Amino acid sequence: MTLPIQQINECISALDYGNFFHENQKQEVLIFQDGNFISHTNVKNSGYCISSFVDNNHIIYANSDIKSIERNLENILTKNNTKLNKSATLTSVNIEYKYYDNKYENVSIEDKQMMLKHIYDMLHNHINIKSITVRLIIKHQEVTIINNESNFLYDIRPSNNIAVSITTKNDKYFYRSCGGRISFLELLFEVNNIIENIKITATSFMQEKALIPSGKMTVILGSGDPGTLLHEAVGHGLEADFFYQKSSVYSSNLNQKIFNDKITVIDDGTIENKHGTLHFDDEGTPTQKTTLIENGYIKTFMSDRRYGDKCNLKRSGNGRRQGYTHYIFPRMTNTYLKPNSNITLDDMISSVDRGIYATNLGTGQVDIISGQFSFCGEGVYLIEKGKITGVIASCNLSGTGKEVLNNIQAVGNDLAFGNGSCGKNGQYVPVTVGQPSTLISEIQVAF
Repeated sequence: MTLPIQQINECISALDYGNFFHENQKQEVLIFQDGNFISHTNVKNSGYCISSFVDNNHIIYANSDIKSIERNLENILTKNNTKLNKSATLTSVNIEYKYYDNKYENVSIEDKQMMLKHIYDMLHNHINIKSITVRLIIKHQEVTIINNESNFLYDIRPSNNIAVSITTKNDKYFYRSCGGRISFLELLFEVNNIIENIKITATSFMQEKALIPSGKMTVILGSGDPGTLLHEAVGHGLEADFFYQKSSVYSSNLNQKIFNDKITVIDDGTIENKHGTLHFDDEGTPTQKTTLIENGYIKTFMSDRRYGDKCNLKRSGNGRRQGYTHYIFPRMTNTYLKPNSNITLDDMISSVDRGIYATNLGTGQVDIISGQFSFCGEGVYLIEKGKITGVIASCNLSGTGKEVLNNIQAVGNDLAFGNGSCGKNGQYVPVTVGQPSTLISEIQVAF
């Protein structure tokens, strides 16, 4: 059965923030654990959602059977106490594809298995690695969107990722991943980078630990994955629903300078091939490069259509949902701290009299209302008189987003990115975090 496009448009265009979203999704997962292939699954998922707002209440009808569309169009019109807009004229929005459409149609199961075995072979002889689980996750999503501005959009959203879970011989656990909207060959290249990172981290966990007291100290965060701290402790507070609800610690700070001059934070859903990249969000708004903080000033908040209008903000293309059964609200895409200087990581280390260098961040938690966070630092090294003198392996970093960003003394030139899956209101969407190496003058550290 084909979608009744004209009838959908006549209905959606009559609704308050009306939205029709249809998806077909395929997911293939291969798992290789400790020398053996243990799982190969293929899952298909298809369905649609019709949604609108009635008296500020989100109304949603979702179903996996498209034969029910006409019935649910009638249902949502009744809920809205309105009729079809027979004068609505549909406009097809053409897009210029910015990422690789990788269906893996020409990649055999043998080549996929060979990639996983290659990762295992490169790691299993490490002196401190006890257990290795490698996952290849291949997703292919096709979406059709019609919004109440009579825009018709179709997109293909591939996502191909490797995830590696490690347990060391001294029972430390950590996790690394890579990928995005990239080809099989590009994924192979990224795999080599995380293999080296895993070896370094596993080695750090086995070395004799430097014994230093807990307290406030100078911290250098490495480039890439440590951008998770920025994403959690600052990024969520810059989403327009929290701004509107006045539940963000930054709700009263629009157009105010609350960070130091070195801080510029960007959310950019257009970066080619990244994990959070989209041509348009799940309401049909084109994604864009949005400067959230510029030289310490909060310039705007990330918005979907509804919260953008409510807050008098430019729509930023951040309306996202996990799948067709879920609500839309503002979410990050690819969020990063902009490089600010030509300072290198070596320059930062040589400037520190006593402190630590954390190459990665592990698990953590954050209170979006207060900005208070706590994260586990991994691959941590002691710095004394400008040199790395010992291994700490792991520690706990805590503070607030405001405090940390204001204590940043230097932002490096080595911007790098890491993949993530961002959770909010029970939904998870793919995102990218990023930052250069950063020198923080003071942060609470516990060992």
